[in-house]
Amino acid sequence: MFTGELLHEPFFITLTLRGEIIELTKKLVTSYIVEESVKVAKLKRLEQENRTMEEFIQKFRKVARGSKYEERPLVEDFKKGINTTIC
Repeated sequence: MFTGELLHEPFFITLTLRGEIIELTKKLVTSYIVEESVKVAKLKRLEQENRTMEEFIQKFRKVARGSKYEERPLVEDFKKGINTTIC
């Protein structure tokens, strides 16, 4: 029949895989949070500079895409980035 080691091996493998899945999940969540923070920081620093308004809008949209940033803060950061001397 089966020895005690063989009976416990699938359980050990299951625990090992479970631990690896948990660690991978932690890394993915951490990466996602960091990526979101970086996008928000870029949005807060983004300025029109010498871009046309259309170029600035396109750049802002590109950076904002997928940021999960709420509407009102997005509008506020967009307004802050506008170069009023060329508008």
